[in-house]
Amino acid sequence: MPRLAVRRQITDLMKTPARAARYEIADSVIAGLRLVVQPSGHRSFVYRYTSGGAYRKLTLQANAIKAARTEAAKAMETIAAGVDPCAVKRRGADPDGTVTAAVARYTERHVTALRPGTAGYVRRELAAIVESWGGRQLTTIGKRDVIALIDDAAKRGANAANARHKTIAAFMRWCANRAEIEASPAVGIPRDKVASRDRVLADAEIKIVWKAADAAGGPPGALAKLLLLTAARRTEISALEWPELQADAIRLPASRVKTNNDHMIPLTDAMHAILDPLPRTGRFVLTGADYPISTGSRAKDAIKTPKLAPWTMHDLRRSVATGMAELKVQPHIIELCLNHMPRGVAAIYNRARYADEIKAAFELWSDHISALVASPSILFGEIVPR
Repeated sequence: MPRLAVRRQITDLMKTPARAARYEIADSVIAGLRLVVQPSGHRSFVYRYTSGGAYRKLTLQANAIKAARTEAAKAMETIAAGVDPCAVKRRGADPDGTVTAAVARYTERHVTALRPGTAGYVRRELAAIVESWGGRQLTTIGKRDVIALIDDAAKRGANAANARHKTIAAFMRWCANRAEIEASPAVGIPRDKVASRDRVLADAEIKIVWKAADAAGGPPGALAKLLLLTAARRTEISALEWPELQADAIRLPASRVKTNNDHMIPLTDAMHAILDPLPRTGRFVLTGADYPISTGSRAKDAIKTPKLAPWTMHDLRRSVATGMAELKVQPHIIELCLNHMPRGVAAIYNRARYADEIKAAFELWSDHISALVASPSILFGEIVPR
């Protein structure tokens, strides 16, 4: 709009006469900005918009058209970020309305009830949220803020981005359910696609990993070998405590298991050979100390297999399942060995524990590993082409 026309419009707006009834005049520059003229002659500005499918009216502080347009433009930016400016105004600068305060409430009422392994990563992600947004009002956090924080985690990979996305979404959903915010700004943000891993170690590769674990020794070596024998998840073995190690089985309580169900792993001779020599000191079995072995890269890096294609500790679990299948263990028994919960009709009606079949499967697999490790060595190039 030409400068002269804008000036004329400003003059016209501010000189509009009062009428018997209240009325509004729409600004032709910013849609939704209105001058409200009262019968008394008092003039004020409001910005009208929609949020969550509902109409909203934001009363502005400005007393001149230029300032009103500046305020309306800021309100538009807030809305574009997924935040309702009326909600921000209602909350004001409430100390209990900060992100830090909301995270503290969420931690006390929700995170403390999670399994230790899950609670650990959730606390780490919540710490990142507080570091970035802690002093801000919860109601000012918009979609752009969420995306920026997820993008920061994405520098460490898609799994890290998705872990942060999951934590933020759960936190914001909890806040919305408690009416601390009108709607979660995380809604509608897609997660990164992660290609499912299908790495399965062949028998020759398993033998190499076992020998490398022997060479590494200590907690990393014991962890790798037990994962190969038990098909357990990394944290289930790395944080194994003495009360969970009984004479005939490893018995994991529901609080330590991803499926929230007790899990029993029958002990075989091969497992005993690793566990029995460990000194009964400290709280945790593998370290003999009051802290568990880390399941991060250091434990994996201690198992040196430079001529193998890349593999992860979790690939060992998949390799055990595949190996059991090749040994003709029934699929539903393999699922129970992995502590996967049955689905569909079986989950409702089949309550059998299959304890004998599970024990037989682990015995068969342990015997297979023992025979494999004892077999004559073959050159790398003949069995594991790169």
